[in-house]
Amino acid sequence: MMVSAGVVALAASASILSVCLAAFILAVVFLHYQHHKYRHIPGPKRRSFFLGNIQDFKDRVAEGGLFEDVVKDWSDEIGPVCIVWFFHRCMVYFHDTRAIKEILVSGSLRFPKGWTYDGIATIFGARFLGRGLVTERNHALWLRRREIFNPAFNRSYLKTCINQFNASSDLLVAYLKSKADGKTAVALLHELNKATIDIIAKVAFGSDFHQFDSEKVTSFNEEFDTALNGMKTQFEKPWHKLNPSRSAREYRSKVRKAIGKLRETGKVIIEKQMNALGRGEQLSNNILSFILQACQLSTSGGLDMEEMVDEFTTFFLAGNETTANLLASTMLELGQHPEVMYRLKTEVDAVVSDKEFIPYEDLSKLEYMVAVLKETLRIHPPAAGTVRTSIADTVIDGVKIPAGTTLGVSFHAVGRSERYWKNALQFSPDRFLHGDESSTGAFMPFSIGPRNCIGQQFALIEARVLLAKLLQAFNFSLVPGQDLGFIVETTMKPKDGCQVLITPVEGGIQHPTSSQ
Repeated sequence: MMVSAGVVALAASASILSVCLAAFILAVVFLHYQHHKYRHIPGPKRRSFFLGNIQDFKDRVAEGGLFEDVVKDWSDEIGPVCIVWFFHRCMVYFHDTRAIKEILVSGSLRFPKGWTYDGIATIFGARFLGRGLVTERNHALWLRRREIFNPAFNRSYLKTCINQFNASSDLLVAYLKSKADGKTAVALLHELNKATIDIIAKVAFGSDFHQFDSEKVTSFNEEFDTALNGMKTQFEKPWHKLNPSRSAREYRSKVRKAIGKLRETGKVIIEKQMNALGRGEQLSNNILSFILQACQLSTSGGLDMEEMVDEFTTFFLAGNETTANLLASTMLELGQHPEVMYRLKTEVDAVVSDKEFIPYEDLSKLEYMVAVLKETLRIHPPAAGTVRTSIADTVIDGVKIPAGTTLGVSFHAVGRSERYWKNALQFSPDRFLHGDESSTGAFMPFSIGPRNCIGQQFALIEARVLLAKLLQAFNFSLVPGQDLGFIVETTMKPKDGCQVLITPVEGGIQHPTSSQ
């Protein structure tokens, strides 16, 4: 029996070894086939046959750089078309604006969003963004929803919400006054996140999460941060969803519970307005009420509850991250360029002066501010890029692209390319006062084409009101010694959260030489 058991064990071991060897051989053959299939597309040398270029990115991030910096360097070195390998998958990046327009604009139906967006649709099996405007891959379903939402994000409607943009900005200013002693370090990104959540909750959903009231503030922020952290973990460590350890299982459970609470919050808010609409009540002025009423009139039908909740989480992810990161990045640049800060504060003083309320009509007069915001978006786009998939064999920019290929567009790389921008790494808002935006066609921080960001007008209105209110009330200086670099955690943001010292504005605008 003992001999027989030993023989069986040896045979089992041999079988397992054979299976592993066969799997290894198949993996090698498959990878060789993949590499051969794309051999005609230029790209950097693979550091590893199995891992591809992953180590190049890991090394750059470890040095304090960004994934997107590696892509830009290879674009400069190799050219406008560049292939990068991640395990068995590749991504072909395009950096020529004509090719980008073909992918995102004229060829949007041939190059839809692909599997990469599944990582934000669900997190560890929990529906997060689901099939919202960002993640919906079926063009017909996306188009139906976009047509319903477009009017609510049109400038003509958003200007009717200017009262709320002002009121939420005033809450941030009032909160910061207690910290405006010139000695207390303030993590401005953190405070801006609270302000943008307050604005989205009120302008988009007619709700109040009491962001600046410690006694009433909800757990929304904590749950939202947990969900975003889970999203980041799922992208960076895809094997984590299969990790059987207790700590990994508990973490996945924590993320799923946070997402469940977020979606339940959205469901309660939506049901409240739907019920009021059903009773024939007059709804308050917010985007949700506008959309609900539009759904009643839509010939293509409305949205079910799960789809509405998908948009709830989508709006908070896209709206909160975009504007808060933009303003924190802007303030980080202003702190390093006192002459720009001086010109901007001078314009704010001339246009806004001591007004307690900023009317919509004044926003168009803040021309230099728009240039400053656009220059920040060019260098530090909150959304670093986008990806699409080729559904058939095709040719882009003279290069044959096989069906099923993931196509990458880096807004970060194009925005910093000397091919399109003079002194590309220099922070110079004046370039947007002299027509550079239209002449290059390389300014695309909100993407381009039919699937561009629906909330870009919302973000730019919000950003101007918030920034004008902040500069009207305070002087800012950067806390010395902080890291001035950036990180990408779902979106691009200042690594140290833009640490600032704040003092009240007294007696007019200070000259940059005396305030820095």
